[in-house]
Amino acid sequence: MYQPGQIVWYRKPAGGRDASTSKSTGRIISLLAEPGAQAGRRMGAGAEQPRYEIRNERTGRLATVPEKNVIGTA
Repeated sequence: MYQPGQIVWYRKPAGGRDASTSKSTGRIISLLAEPGAQAGRRMGAGAEQPRYEIRNERTGRLATVPEKNVIGTA
């Protein structure tokens, strides 16, 4: 599991770790391991399927990304 403050490579929410969509770098702002709000949206999450709120390093925009779309540390 990744921690807030880490900079990671991630894929946009569509797809998964092996998808051919473009990848971005961003800083993890928060970790959601139970249903709740993240990036201004209600999200379903759990210990087995955490979601990360990531601020894009280039654009500054927030995204909520499932763990399967986080590729690794940058």
